[in-house]
Amino acid sequence: MKPTLLFPPAVLLMLISCGRPSDLDQARALIDSVRAAERADSLVRAAIADSLSDGQHTYRDANGMPIMEGRLLNQQRQGLWTSYFPDGKVKSRSEFVDGEPHGLVTVFHPNGNLYYSGQHQHGTSVGEWRFFDDRGMLAKTVTYDSTGVQVPTR
Repeated sequence: MKPTLLFPPAVLLMLISCGRPSDLDQARALIDSVRAAERADSLVRAAIADSLSDGQHTYRDANGMPIMEGRLLNQQRQGLWTSYFPDGKVKSRSEFVDGEPHGLVTVFHPNGNLYYSGQHQHGTSVGEWRFFDDRGMLAKTVTYDSTGVQVPTR
């Protein structure tokens, strides 16, 4: 293994302080930015750990609007999960069991009309899935067998 030499910030400052004042200021700025990055990384790690804890969760965007919400159990999605468009309207609703899509799935157009709906069984699309245009008119129907293979239309 190749040895790595690391200097603590104080030693780095002493080494650079022999140079011009602008070098010292640059070194201090570099150390400050490294420390800020370390703090940000710690906050990100804490947020990720919290987001994987069991219980009800609501994930929000930078403006505080909900992006997605649902319940985790054993760090896996359980029950109904809802996702949202940036304006707060419902984008989709999906049911989960042990982290896999299982049950009804409904997805909406941005205008609120139904886009498509169908069923998942242990993560596999099954049965009849119906797709609608943005005016709510049925556009097509697709059927899947119990293994998720699309059944040809007649």
